[in-house]
Amino acid sequence: VAADRNAGSPSVTGFSGVACVDRGGQLTVEGHNLVGAPGTRLVVLGGHGISVVLQVLRWSSDAVRVIVPDDARIERGQLYSIGIQDGERRWLSNIDKRIAICRGLE
Repeated sequence: VAADRNAGSPSVTGFSGVACVDRGGQLTVEGHNLVGAPGTRLVVLGGHGISVVLQVLRWSSDAVRVIVPDDARIERGQLYSIGIQDGERRWLSNIDKRIAICRGLE
């Protein structure tokens, strides 16, 4: 059973053509096997002591369009991992792909 679950594990491969994303901006997360049963998977930004669930606009098996919230805990100029978690907040995907938060007007 574990082998079956791992065979379908989500994998984040990168982000669509952007070097950074603004807080409050939209981002497309690319990968494989991203979709699970409705409501069972979350897209989460993490690192630097925070974990933030991202609002999903569109979700398919190979791309998820999300909004990065304008949250003061998300520091401009920092790199954060984005991955897929289950409803109990356990990581399902890799978290080695990172995106920079644009510096903005500091």
